[in-house]
Amino acid sequence: LPISFAPAISPPGTIGAVVGAGPGTGTTYFYAVTAVLPSGEESYISAQATVVNNLNSAGAYNTVSWTAVTGALRYNVYKGRNALWGFI
Repeated sequence: LPISFAPAISPPGTIGAVVGAGPGTGTTYFYAVTAVLPSGEESYISAQATVVNNLNSAGAYNTVSWTAVTGALRYNVYKGRNALWGFI
């Protein structure tokens, strides 16, 4: 019997990012999302959404949205900047 290493859950199909507050100029940020099953298994990463903002400005933030995935218990959101990614 062949072994499958693919996750049993799909990543969110649509992801978006917009400036929630802030100047809307400055640094380019990338966001991606994974879906997580109740077992803890994580999907592949979604496509990236891009937004430009200065998150060092007081009160600045970006809003990230995505389509729900059937069976997902929660989602992991990742932010990228200068080719470095981190879980947020």
